[in-house]
Amino acid sequence: MEGASVTFKADMGNGDDTFFRGIRGDLSRGSNVKFDVRGNKGYDSLSMWNTFDNAAYSYDSIDINDSTLDIHLDVGDHDDQLSVFEKTD
Repeated sequence: MEGASVTFKADMGNGDDTFFRGIRGDLSRGSNVKFDVRGNKGYDSLSMWNTFDNAAYSYDSIDINDSTLDIHLDVGDHDDQLSVFEKTD
């Protein structure tokens, strides 16, 4: 992604929710990518997996050059699961 600005916001509401997302390529030339996900009430599972590079078509790493990746995951009040896996150069 080059020079793009993307914001993803989700309010999962009440109930048991699952969120899974990942960055699947490099960020460069001033890209600004933000995730803001809130699980709220219920038993939630929020995950980010940022290791697959579509350009290289491999589980290698993503490059973040002159760009911003902002991840905010808020699971809420119960026995929830939160995971973020990143491999960057």
